[in-house]
Amino acid sequence: GARIFEQDTDGNINPVIPALLDCGLTSIYPMEPAAGMDIVEVRKTYGTRLAMRGGLDKHVLRQDRAAIRRELEYKLAPALRTGCAFGLDHRIPNGTPLENYRYYVTLGREILGLPPLDPARTGWARMAM
Repeated sequence: GARIFEQDTDGNINPVIPALLDCGLTSIYPMEPAAGMDIVEVRKTYGTRLAMRGGLDKHVLRQDRAAIRRELEYKLAPALRTGCAFGLDHRIPNGTPLENYRYYVTLGREILGLPPLDPARTGWARMAM
């Protein structure tokens, strides 16, 4: 089987990623953009040596659709085939309009080449990328 060493790393860990890789780290999350973590730049620097989860800025969900689109287009397309499990860097923030979250999921699925949401499905599964 595969050996996985994953670390939950709030904050900016860019300075210590090389040491963590030397220790056998294989994956990090949540890749917090507000702290300066950028999944696109980390991927450029470390290639596929490091898997990542998260990386999408939860704060854009409280902004407008243009901000959501910029975030998703910048991060999803370049890192699509490179060992990333995309998602928000933490929980959905209080005050996020439901329509913004729906737009985020719909657009994210479109960029990732996933089929549209099935309105017949109920529950949380239908709202995930």
